[in-house]
Amino acid sequence: MNRLYLWLRARLSTASIVIHVRPGRAHCVRGQVTAALLGALGELAREHDITEGVIEVSRGAMGAMLNFTGDIPAHMEQRVRNLWFAHSDGLRL
Repeated sequence: MNRLYLWLRARLSTASIVIHVRPGRAHCVRGQVTAALLGALGELAREHDITEGVIEVSRGAMGAMLNFTGDIPAHMEQRVRNLWFAHSDGLRL
């Protein structure tokens, strides 16, 4: 996926929380998340060779909705959701 597209997607998103993921590093572009979550996402990206991706978190009818763009494989999305819910206590959307 084009790096410029992902960069623009991360910055122009209307989601409450936007996280830009690169190998070994995750950076919160919008909103606030815990350092532990960013560290866990960075580690996950390093372990599974995720070159670049964007995670958008929005408020849904049943709670947080996570949307994935970029090089985050479908089979990893559930692991990211598990990390989100393990580290999201008290985060406001």
